[in-house]
Order: sequence, then C-alpha cells, then structure tokens
Amino acid sequence: MNKRRYAIIILLSVVIIGVTTGAYFISTPTEEPTDSTKQVGYWKGVTATDDISTQNGYVSKDDSEEFIYRAIARTEEIRGEPFQQDISVEITTREEHREDNPFQQQAQSYEKWSDTIWSGMLVVPRQESVQEIQTEFANENVLAYYLISQDKLIVVADEETETGYYIDEATLIHELGHALQDQRMGLNRDPINSEVTTIRQTNLSLIEGESSLYEQKFQERCQTEWECVETPLKHRSESYDGTYTGFRQLSVAPYDVGLEYINTEANGNWDELDEIYESNSLYRSRQLHYETENPQEVVKAQDISSNQWSLTTSRGMNGRDVLGLHGMAAILTHYNEEYDIEIPYPDQTQSEFQSPYLQTYESDSFAPYTDASNRQGFVWTIRWSSPESAEQFEEIYISAIQSTGGYIVEDPDYSIPEDSVDNHTVLSGGGEFQGAYSITRNESMLTITSAPVVTDLQEIRPTQLEPRIVNEYQTTTLSEPEYEITSVEDRESEEITAGENQQQIPESVIIILRILAVIVFVTLYVYIDGKVRD
Repeated sequence: MNKRRYAIIILLSVVIIGVTTGAYFISTPTEEPTDSTKQVGYWKGVTATDDISTQNGYVSKDDSEEFIYRAIARTEEIRGEPFQQDISVEITTREEHREDNPFQQQAQSYEKWSDTIWSGMLVVPRQESVQEIQTEFANENVLAYYLISQDKLIVVADEETETGYYIDEATLIHELGHALQDQRMGLNRDPINSEVTTIRQTNLSLIEGESSLYEQKFQERCQTEWECVETPLKHRSESYDGTYTGFRQLSVAPYDVGLEYINTEANGNWDELDEIYESNSLYRSRQLHYETENPQEVVKAQDISSNQWSLTTSRGMNGRDVLGLHGMAAILTHYNEEYDIEIPYPDQTQSEFQSPYLQTYESDSFAPYTDASNRQGFVWTIRWSSPESAEQFEEIYISAIQSTGGYIVEDPDYSIPEDSVDNHTVLSGGGEFQGAYSITRNESMLTITSAPVVTDLQEIRPTQLEPRIVNEYQTTTLSEPEYEITSVEDRESEEITAGENQQQIPESVIIILRILAVIVFVTLYVYIDGKVRD
C-alpha cells in the first residue's frame, strides 16, 4: 500500500486538535508577508527551482527551512497563484506524533454513535473503538496533516538524526495544497466537517482530489525540470493490512476517486476545477460515477421506538447517518476481502464505484439507538432501484453475519406478518458481532434492525403496531454546500477598497487622546498613592 496517500487534512469538528510538543517550527503566522511572498514561485528568498543538498534522502536541519520555503514556492508554481499570508509549518518526529496525536480526542456521544454505525456495517467489532483504530492508523501511517483551526501544517518525519530528517516532499506539497485551498475559499465549512458520511466523503473527494492533483503535477515536474528529494519510506509496519478493510477503504477513497474525477471532469485544469466547485456538479451527482434524478433525497424509517430507546439527535442528521456510495463500496469491499463473500463486481479490473450492481443503490439512512443502560441498537434502511438488488444485498448481509459465527433464528419471538413484507429473517450474531438482527425486505426496500437481544428488537421497532406504520418510510433532503472562490485579483481589489473606505483619524484628535490618557494615568496614580499613605 502506498503510504503517501496518508496525508491528512484535519477537518472533522468531532476531532479536537492538540499541539505537538517538542517540535521544530519553520515559520510563524505572526510574521507579516512581504511583497516577495506574493510573487508566484518565490517565497522568502527561495525559488521553486533552487537546489537543496541532501544526503541519502535526509534533509539537514540547517537546510530544512529552505526546504519548506522551496515547497511553498513550488506549490504556488503548480497552482499559478501565490499564498496571501504566511504559513506555519512544524516538523515533528514519529515518536512525538504518537504522544500528541490530534485524532485521539472525540466527543463521547459521537464516539458511541460512530461505533454503532461501524459495527452495524459489520466492519468494526462491537467491543472495539473506532477512535482507537483511527488513532493507531494515524500513529503509524500519517505523513503530514493540515490543521484548519490553527492554519498550521504538521510534517511527520519518519526518522530523525542529530543533523536531519526524512521528509516526504510529495506529501508536503499535498498538504500545502490544502493550505492554499483554505486561503482561497476556506475549508472550515459544515459540509466538510459533516458527521454524515455521504456529505463528508463527497466533499472530501473534491478537496483531497485537488490536493492529489498538486502532488501529481509535482511528480511530473520532478521528472522534467525540478530537482526533488527522494525520501525512501523506511520499514514502517502496515498496521491495517488484513484488518478493518472497510474502514481503510472509506479513509483513502477520497484521495483516489477524487483525483480520478478531477482528471476526468476537469482534465487536470485549474479553471475547470474552480467551475466544479462553484457549480456543485460533483455534489449534485451525489457520489462519483453515480447519478439519480433527485440525489439529495434520503429515505428513512420513521422513529417508532419505545420510550426505552432513543436516537442521539445531536449527532449526524437528526441522529441519523447516510452512508452513501462510498460507505456501501467500503462495506462490499470488506465483505469480499474479510469474509470471502462473492460480491457482484463485473470483473477484477473494474472498481467497486463502477460496479453496475452498486449503482443500483439509491439511498440509505442509518439510525443508531441507545437505551438508559447505554446499550446500542440501530435501524438501517436501504433503498435499491429494484427488488432484485435489495434481495441480493439481503443475502450478502446474512452471509456476512453467518461468516462471523451468526445463525438464522427459527420461530423467533420477534415476527412480522408475512402478508406485509416480501421476506423477514431474524439472526443471532456471533463472535465479534453478537446481538439480534432483523432483516425485512419489502419490494426494493431493506430494513435492518439490531439490538442486544431478540426481545429488544420489539422495543426499537415494535411489530405490534399496524404493518402500514411499521413499513412507512419518509424522505428528507441533504443541503448543498456553497463554495466561494476568491481570485487573486478580487482579493487585491477588496484590500484596496477596504483601504480606501477606511476612515482616517485626524492627527489632532490622536494628540488630544494621548494627552487625556496621560492625565487619567497621573490622576489615578496620585489617588492611589494618597490612599496608601493614609
């Protein structure tokens, strides 16, 4: 696996960013940019074509500042636009990164909510923490990340000696691409921060796809005109090989499919890419290679649970997640690799996003539930374009439960009238996914309900209600983001206009204010001194 993909932009509002200690700072955001920083391909006396001496891939500490400045200049050269303000870049070692990893902190309500979703996908076992998995992943694989809230870029050097670092230059360019994105249009926005999987993944595909384009164009120039530092990645363990395939798939998908989309739809052209942002064409297609007449429409089962179970409405979309095409692709990939379940891909050369079967997916809504004892359950509704596709996923999900030690329950206490649905199966999960599962198929709609035990299913989705109520579904819509890209000319015009409109305080008024300040100070001093003497 190519570790270079693990350049991370810290976006999720649920992640609280920590500051790495004992790190080496290259530049600080308090320094005002000079005129030279606004020249494309030139940063603080360093140009994009400057040579920097290295030894066996090591960048010396003496040259690290120049190395960072050259990377900034190269990022400008690639995009054809300058940075408008200074950038803080911090180099930290792998050991320091492990001690102060920004992925380590999440709100507890989000953690439980997220854990329920991943276990319901049959990807992460019920007793394991997604946060801990993410932390382990970041500890060993992340090469750099950009902190939006602090306008800071952190470079994780795989190895450090007394005189230098191993720094992955392509990853540095990737993250500087995020910094330039942030200055051009602002990245701290709700769609990117969203806890709803389909919204976050769709927008990340565009954001990470663009930064991957920086990286691609950098590699091309390294082959033709630039001297680049070769930084061989040392023998770092692949902590995700063979486990949590679906989690890894969802994490890296925006990098690959985003770049593929941009190269296809924008032809790798920056102006055409800006048009994609402004027109929301990627967002309207809902996911890559996937279009519907109304992609914003989301199906959901109405909440008919008893008072003993409740949605965590503060999370996601009123307590619900929408996995979308990215989530479904991650699930199918996981089942295929981890459970050896045959997935209906047309052939091995075609990606899961291009699978004709997966494109029959239309919408879903995943609703995690919690009871007073903090036990977890869920209702997951999935709509397909045909009854055949719904039945196919039903069989796949049942096979996945059985692959983990589960079995079909005969004559369960929880049943649904046969005449109200096409099929109903109750299973008891085994191994790492213990619990009760109810799978109901009605035409092209699947409803998967899970609870700790079979009797709890009745509390989350009671069948004693009339079948029409149990099988009634609602639709809601997803909102679109609004990207506002500001050109260099617009920014300069705004600065000039702001300067012209700013009202200047007359010099005489400033002198009077200074005199008054001195009088007030002297008066207070005399008063306080008199009180002390008394």
